[in-house]
Amino acid sequence: MRRAVSDPDRGDGALRPLVAMRSAAFRGAWGPQRRVSGLSFAGALAFLTAHVVLGLSIHQWPVLAGFHAVATLLVGLWWALLRPRPVQVAYVGAYIAGCEVLWRMSEASIFWEFGKYATCLVFGASILRLGRLRVPARIPAYFLLLLPGAVLTAVSTSASEARNRLSFNLSGPLALMLAMWFFGGLRLSRSEIHRVLLAVTGPMLGVGAIVAAGLVTADTVTFGHGSSLLASGGFGPNQVSAALSLGATAAFLLAQDALESLRLRVVMFLLMIILATQSALTFSRGGVYMLVASSLAGMLVGMRDMRRAALLFGMVAITAVLVLWVVVPAMTAVTGGGIVQRFADTGLTGRDTILQADLETWWGSPLLGVGPGGAMAGRVSRIGAAAAHTEFSRLLAEHGVFGLLAMVLLGVCAVKNIRRRTGGSAVLRVTMMSWSILFMLVDAMRVVAPAFAFGLASIGGIAVLRGVAARAGIAERGRRVEAV
Repeated sequence: MRRAVSDPDRGDGALRPLVAMRSAAFRGAWGPQRRVSGLSFAGALAFLTAHVVLGLSIHQWPVLAGFHAVATLLVGLWWALLRPRPVQVAYVGAYIAGCEVLWRMSEASIFWEFGKYATCLVFGASILRLGRLRVPARIPAYFLLLLPGAVLTAVSTSASEARNRLSFNLSGPLALMLAMWFFGGLRLSRSEIHRVLLAVTGPMLGVGAIVAAGLVTADTVTFGHGSSLLASGGFGPNQVSAALSLGATAAFLLAQDALESLRLRVVMFLLMIILATQSALTFSRGGVYMLVASSLAGMLVGMRDMRRAALLFGMVAITAVLVLWVVVPAMTAVTGGGIVQRFADTGLTGRDTILQADLETWWGSPLLGVGPGGAMAGRVSRIGAAAAHTEFSRLLAEHGVFGLLAMVLLGVCAVKNIRRRTGGSAVLRVTMMSWSILFMLVDAMRVVAPAFAFGLASIGGIAVLRGVAARAGIAERGRRVEAV
């Protein structure tokens, strides 16, 4: 007599516990899950190469940049609403974070805050479509605490001015809240996490291609003591340096994971060095500091695993040799020694003065602050600068005590994410969380990248499902679903 075999996808009989665990471990996946494998080397290389071509093309023809931005948003909404696939939504969110500076420096025909609002739309649509409305109260509370200050701006300025101020200053925190909300309820496999990181890295390589093309085709290249507009592709050095830094950080996370093939890890390691070098050549030092500090923080966590520690020590040794014997001498020759002088300067380029101006504004209105965008007047009157460079001092100046409470909740979220015991995800969490916080310290929230990085560090877990069998007896082997 033939023995009946239960269908694991129907979840009948004794397989229900296993299917339930599989569903919980892969909330963003679909279909039967098999043994996890790494990225395709050929596919990853093709994706990266395509974005070199894409970056140069849309920089040459800005109309393509606008079409590319809108198409990216539409694809994200398709996967969020019409064919609900949270894994693909995560890919699109990562891709938008990687593309935002690329679109801006290519003068895409989109509004300035498009990247932040596109991220909010895609993540928010996915959350609503899947009914993921249960979330730790601290996440929405972080953003809700900023609304009293928004009301102050709305009633004290004209409608158009209030709209501009609120859009510029609150779009970042809104994206941060939704990124934490979205990723907090998501579990991805390691290979899916790697695709998320690759989705960030590809567009950053396009940014690097634009920067390199500008340097190669320039009649003369000179470097002074300050940030270099030419070495930033003609765009803001702070944003370009930070974008290249995020690409290098994602490449580092891919290079240090033994799941991937050796040749792909070598490519990612070299890409990390290249993007870091280009970030340094902008003479905007923040990007390099973010990369080094966040990578070291991730390494310290990863070295608790002896097998990973050997790999990380090897990466550190090779990086030191390349930087000291190849990269630094080459950059010194290209910049006429300017790169050494620039990084030898330990000054804060006025950020300490901006911080002091924000704190003085807070002392003048400690409860509600002066409302989003209101601190600009204080900075201009004191130091002649308008834009915030530190998100945390901006929160104090413009939101008062409510901004302080919002910072406390953000700190609680960061600590809880880092303390999660989820094995290999600790390196990802600590690295991305460190990068996000450092970005907010240096460049406030001018782009969506820190919100995305903070959200990715809040991921519900990284799961590896080694197999799904169709026999009822397998139900007792729930340990096959592991948190890695």
